[in-house]
Amino acid sequence: MDELRLEPTDWLIYARMDESTNLLLLQWVTPWLMAVVDSNYKFIMFDVGGHGSISDGGCLQSTTFYKKLTDGRLQLPPEENIENTNTVLPYVFVGDEAFGLRKEFLKPYNRRQLNYSAKIFNYRLSRARRVVENAFGILTGRFQIFQIAIRIKQVENIQKLVLTACYLHNFLRCQTSTVEIMNSDEFLTSSPMVKLQTLPTGNSQTEAIHGYD
Repeated sequence: MDELRLEPTDWLIYARMDESTNLLLLQWVTPWLMAVVDSNYKFIMFDVGGHGSISDGGCLQSTTFYKKLTDGRLQLPPEENIENTNTVLPYVFVGDEAFGLRKEFLKPYNRRQLNYSAKIFNYRLSRARRVVENAFGILTGRFQIFQIAIRIKQVENIQKLVLTACYLHNFLRCQTSTVEIMNSDEFLTSSPMVKLQTLPTGNSQTEAIHGYD
C-alpha cells in the first residue's frame, strides 16, 4: 500500500540588504514535500510547495493530488475481492494521524481509544507505513543537502531542487533491489524532517468510519 507523507524542513534564502533601512535581512522559508510511495520505495506522485504562506495543516489540500482525489479525477482502481474470499475492499492510501479521515485513507486509531482489534490494526498499519518512512530516509540519506539549512538565492529554485532529487531518487531505485533495502537498517535512523500537524476530518468522517468497520 502507498502512503502520503508530509516532511517539511527549514531552508535559508540568501541574505539581502534592505536599501530603505540599510539592514541585513535573512529570509526563511519552509518547503514541504508531499508524496505517494509505492512498495519499491519510489515516488509515484509528488508535490512540492511552501513559501512561508501556508500552514502544515493546509499542505495536503493545496496539492494537485488532493484536488484530483476530491474531484474523482485520480482514476483509482475499482473495489476488488480479496483473493479466495467474497470480501470486497477498496484501494486506499496509508497515512498517519495528521491526515483527515477519508474513505480513501487508512490512518491509525486514536491511541486513547484502543481495544485489542484496534491495536492489531495500528500495528499492521505501521508496518505498511514503514515503506514510506524508508523512502524518505533513502532520499535524505542519499541527498544530504536536505539535512542542513540551504542557502538559495531564488525561492523558485527550491521546488526545482526537490523535484530533481525525487526524479533522481526514482532513477536510482530502478537500479536497487527492494530486498536490499528491507534487509538494511541504513535508512531507519531518525529523519531531520519534522512531523505533521493534524488535519480536520471534514464531512467525509462518517463515510470513512463506515469503511473501517
